[in-house]
Amino acid sequence: MKFDYKLEKLLKRVEKPGRYIGGEINSALKDPAKVDVNIAFANELSRICRHDNMDVYEIIKICNMHPRVNILQPGPGVGGHCISVDPWFLV
Repeated sequence: MKFDYKLEKLLKRVEKPGRYIGGEINSALKDPAKVDVNIAFANELSRICRHDNMDVYEIIKICNMHPRVNILQPGPGVGGHCISVDPWFLV
């Protein structure tokens, strides 16, 4: 119990930034290709579920209960400025 109290007291003193601009220590960077694959997986799962009359949102909700699983919600797909930038990483 003493340790929890000391840790809580210490964490209250840690200054938190008003916003994150990237590159901070221990910040999570997302690889655009990985995001593309995750979006494609969610959309394929949606297609399969639609074909077999299953609720894709319920399946994703159940799967995401696992601590290391984070299936995205299906959507219109990948878009934005990444489409023209990502192929240049292969060159």
